[in-house]
Amino acid sequence: MIKEGISFRSQSEDKWHDKEKAESILRTLERCGVAEIKEVEKKSGTIQAPLLFDLTGLQKEANKKLGYSAERTLEIAQKLYEKKFITYPRTGSKYIPEDIWAEIPSLILALGYRSSCKEAVDQIKWNAIISIL
Repeated sequence: MIKEGISFRSQSEDKWHDKEKAESILRTLERCGVAEIKEVEKKSGTIQAPLLFDLTGLQKEANKKLGYSAERTLEIAQKLYEKKFITYPRTGSKYIPEDIWAEIPSLILALGYRSSCKEAVDQIKWNAIISIL
């Protein structure tokens, strides 16, 4: 879960064997909007960022999450490429070419003005600030 840019996980002392009861309690907690923190456990470490999508991976994910066909996904990717939102879609590479690196900050800044992307962009900015500290 993420709240105000901070990622956290809640854990119950109880083991829930009855799904309906667990969901009922979850709904109650969501309605209240308040919970008591009994213990904080901090872990530091690094998580390697996932590689970028190649076309096949993008098509599989779009089918799984959005129900898009491979053809529809390619059509959308092609349109995004033509409007310079993404790199060439018909590639098998999962890495950003070095000549594109300089363009990334301005792309992230532009995406930050779109309401559908603002939360993700804010998270990127927050993580960048944390890494500097």
